[in-house]
Amino acid sequence: MKLFLVRHGETKENVDGILMGHHHGVLTEKGKIQAKETAVILFAHIYSSDLNRCVDTAEFIKEFHPNTPLTFTKELRELNMGVLQGQRTSSIDWDILFKDVINGKAEGGESLSQLRTRAIDFVRKLYESHADENILLVTHNGWISQAISHFAQIPSKDVFDKIGNAQVFEIEVNQVILRLVFLTSFLCIFFIHILSHIATIFASKTTQNLTWYETKTIRYTTTMEQELLEKLINHALKLLTRRQQSEGELRTKLTRYLYKKKIEKANLYIDEVIAFLHRKNLLNDELYASAYTRDRLLLKPRSKKMLRLELQRKGIANDLIEKELEEYDEEEALRKVINKKRNYTPEELVQYLLRQGFPYDLIKQVVRTLPAQPGSSPRD
Repeated sequence: MKLFLVRHGETKENVDGILMGHHHGVLTEKGKIQAKETAVILFAHIYSSDLNRCVDTAEFIKEFHPNTPLTFTKELRELNMGVLQGQRTSSIDWDILFKDVINGKAEGGESLSQLRTRAIDFVRKLYESHADENILLVTHNGWISQAISHFAQIPSKDVFDKIGNAQVFEIEVNQVILRLVFLTSFLCIFFIHILSHIATIFASKTTQNLTWYETKTIRYTTTMEQELLEKLINHALKLLTRRQQSEGELRTKLTRYLYKKKIEKANLYIDEVIAFLHRKNLLNDELYASAYTRDRLLLKPRSKKMLRLELQRKGIANDLIEKELEEYDEEEALRKVINKKRNYTPEELVQYLLRQGFPYDLIKQVVRTLPAQPGSSPRD
């Protein structure tokens, strides 16, 4: 059985620094986008926490998997923080609360050990009915961190509260092997500082340490070359954790990185790293272009002309760009830009929109529908 664990998308309470626990929470627009972008994996069944922030995330994912069953359960809820729920995280003395990391808990809440037991018991129950299937669990920071802590044998304090919104992890479970596998979807990058821990496989009572990259694909034989390649992979992953990257962007940054170190045959190392990232589904220009255009329309609307130039600068192939632009609603983008420039006179507005690359005919069509704004004046 493969379990894909995803934390709910960003909530308003996350942004405001509110401790939620068993409270529900409301997804932000960014959180909704994050939820949809985790839907690239195929599942036999989706299980979700019954708290609203997970319910909404799961339902956004299910839009892409209409025939996949979706079940809500209390077993996937966040750590119950008792009387502290609803308070600002900055007001809580975490050192006192978790002085006993395993058994410490807020009044009326539960401890990390209780949460871990709840998580592991749920995984065992799932295995009984889904032994050979891919299962998605939409859950919370605390729940995921305790599952990782258990399966990868990482101290709770090293992973608690370090799971980002919409990050994805994979746990493989079978009769003799339980192992945590590094995984990320397009925008969901596993945090770097525990990479050295997670590629450990646990079989019965024996432990076998594995390098976290696939050594069989590495052509380099000397220790120095392998160390350099590992450093380059680490650097690439750090870049990906900061924000999504196209292959062209990443190649450029890796080239600069190796140039500073005066490395010969840099392209060979970069090609190896890019190939590795493709195998791990960490680089995908088609998904990148799709996410980029959706983000632009939602958060920073552009004309098709400007959007095409931006994607070309990022090294996206023209056929992928045109495919995305076919579905891009330029009129909606235009109206959003106009809405932000309400203090412009009609003449100034038209000139501004032309400079932004919007077609004149579309501008004329939309501007004619705008209500007159007597007394409007140019922006200072």
